[in-house]
Amino acid sequence: MLRSLITIASFLTISGSKAQSGTVKPDPYPMKGIYIGVGLGQDMGGLGVRLSYLPTKYASCFIGGGWALAGAAWNAGAELRGPITERATVFLVGMYGYNGVVVIQNDPDLNRIFYGLTLGTGVILREHFTRNHWRFSVNLPYRDEFYDHIDSLRLRGMYVSLLPVSVGVAYHICLTAPPKAKPAY
Repeated sequence: MLRSLITIASFLTISGSKAQSGTVKPDPYPMKGIYIGVGLGQDMGGLGVRLSYLPTKYASCFIGGGWALAGAAWNAGAELRGPITERATVFLVGMYGYNGVVVIQNDPDLNRIFYGLTLGTGVILREHFTRNHWRFSVNLPYRDEFYDHIDSLRLRGMYVSLLPVSVGVAYHICLTAPPKAKPAY
């Protein structure tokens, strides 16, 4: 599964990095800055918000917090981004925090939020004239304790279905002003 995610990310990076007519234009809206995102996914802590800091256009760190069906959850991590085309870029992410939740309707004592390592990939789609962007991700959580809990529920006769991956979608708004244009002498 991880090999497939890396292959897809590599393909998107290679296919999205072609320069037009042999010249490369300077990026008028660099991705550097501080962003706040609102959305759904592990990196958002469930349904929540995420604060990201991009010291360079190729790397960022983040924290997120939100509601994960059984209570409040959090996540923190780092992201490496590929070459930026006019409006899209791919990324790889590593994070620690919320990566699974179990909610049993008739027995809230069995409800739990699980924390652990998660690796993922995805694509960022920038708006045309701003640094705001949409972020779509596919994540592969490492869930040993989570699967142990699922197995104990199955031994009790409960039917449990789950996916081995999670997805996320969020809209991020840049909180910092764009850099000032340098005068042409």
